[in-house]
Amino acid sequence: MLKREASKTQQRRLAGISLIETVLSLLIVGGAFVASLNTIASARASQAIAAQQRLGLVLTEDLMEEILTHPYKESSILGLEVGENNNDRKDFDDIDDYHEWSSSPPTDIDGHDLVGAEAYTRSVTVQRVQLSSPTTTTSSDEGVLRIIVTVKYGSKEVAKLTAYRSDIYGTSGVRY
Repeated sequence: MLKREASKTQQRRLAGISLIETVLSLLIVGGAFVASLNTIASARASQAIAAQQRLGLVLTEDLMEEILTHPYKESSILGLEVGENNNDRKDFDDIDDYHEWSSSPPTDIDGHDLVGAEAYTRSVTVQRVQLSSPTTTTSSDEGVLRIIVTVKYGSKEVAKLTAYRSDIYGTSGVRY
């Protein structure tokens, strides 16, 4: 049996990495890097959406709490009465005064912008609903209001809160 000895050129070729192998390994590593960056970007986008929704929920709850401290109604019309200013919530003295009210950016009751909420919009809809079916709106007052507070981040809705209020009990819990 004869053994042939490899030439020096063949030995170098066997011991080294070829250009093709190097390019292929760079492509594999690059692909893995791009995939990991996409995963990180997706996670960050999800975190941003969750943060927007959390702040949106805080903004809806804050305004809903303010609205529900007011009495059911003052008059038979839905919305502002004569002499009440839509730009000054301190003038609002009953729930239906908030009907079709909106603020961008959101403000506190004194009209000061809420810090960190500059890109948000809060809006309110107050609807008369049927006593027997609170999901059905009605033009007559059957003693139940549906209050919907919506918060948007830019043009995207991030939070919505709905509450119902009856005219049977006032804010103090005393029956009218």
